[in-house]
Amino acid sequence: MPASLTWGAAFPAVQSEGAALASDWFDWERRGEAPPSFDGNGFAVDHADDFRLLHGLGADGVRLTLDWSRLEPAAGQPDAAAFDRYREVLTSARAAGLQTWVVLADGPLPGWFSIDERGWRERSARSYLWPRHVERVAERVGDLVDAWIPILRPVSFARGAFVTAAAPPGTRSIQKFVETVQGAYLASFAAWRVLRGAQPVALGVEAATVRVGEDGGERPTRLYDTVQWAWVEGLRDGVLQLPRLPQQRVDEMRHAFDAVAVTFEGTYAVGADGRVARARQNEELVALAHRFAETCPDRPLWLAGHVVSVGDVKADTEAAEQACADVDAVRHDGIALDRWIWEPAIDGYEGAAGFDAGLGLFDRNRHAKAAAGVVQRWSEARTAAATAEAARLEAGVTTDGNDVQPV
Repeated sequence: MPASLTWGAAFPAVQSEGAALASDWFDWERRGEAPPSFDGNGFAVDHADDFRLLHGLGADGVRLTLDWSRLEPAAGQPDAAAFDRYREVLTSARAAGLQTWVVLADGPLPGWFSIDERGWRERSARSYLWPRHVERVAERVGDLVDAWIPILRPVSFARGAFVTAAAPPGTRSIQKFVETVQGAYLASFAAWRVLRGAQPVALGVEAATVRVGEDGGERPTRLYDTVQWAWVEGLRDGVLQLPRLPQQRVDEMRHAFDAVAVTFEGTYAVGADGRVARARQNEELVALAHRFAETCPDRPLWLAGHVVSVGDVKADTEAAEQACADVDAVRHDGIALDRWIWEPAIDGYEGAAGFDAGLGLFDRNRHAKAAAGVVQRWSEARTAAATAEAARLEAGVTTDGNDVQPV
């Protein structure tokens, strides 16, 4: 089994804080395309207590999104107060004994960037405006960051924006979908070039089991599967090749990134029209981890976002037990899984579902849920096993009871 595993939970920006006024998602809510997010789950006020709750379960770290829309509400006009507030958040995480794993873009973007500048699809936007923001964040809060994931979900939000029309701008265009995903991969690489050399920097990708829907969607199923694994050639060969697009050679990408941060998306059934229906099946995790290890054996895996709960006590307990068992199985199989991040930490806003999804370890009143108890017991068992193993090694006894022989 790989030597170490750190685990934690996530506080996505809109889910936890609500949509920033300058974000494309706030405009989406204002147009009536999604329920209002208000202040999310109140994290902006309660973050110090929230971190202590999470650490009480045995967590080692926390995944935080520093909302670009708050940090730079207008192009070229950073908000000093927003940077100060995020420094306070990061400091309170450290004070609670948690590592800080920081995301710079997790779906919603400043409207001036995603709409006015065409977002990741526009070369100048991702090659100049975005790296300028990344450099500013690194300068102002980098001393409080333990690891970076520049862009967390390059595929699912592009799909929502240009395939299912479930996210802004809500248009349907396969061409814009693949252009956005390719642009996000290139933007992640641009961020790595700024951030490399200090804290670890991971490439954010997604892993889902993609299946043909009942009405038959063979072609879009192949498209989705190809797109979500296109990053592999980038890291292996320095080539990005997405359907419908010219090949992009990025030779330096072969040596980029310290890890791959995978958001586990469960299982999708794809219809003939390209629409997807999600069915969470956590038993797919082990198979997907093996696929990752086979395609990208030279970088460790961070399971950077794992939605486990379904909002029902009995089902949540069973799903949490299965998730813990799957994480252990992946590591027992020798796969270098370094981090596991439950998403979200606390019930909050979940897009079209509003506040009704109930996916956190704690509810909005900060009461621990059934899944929290499962994860806490799993964490305590891991700690006890590690302590016992350390004692055995110090005593010179192997796990099979034999004396350790000097080399």
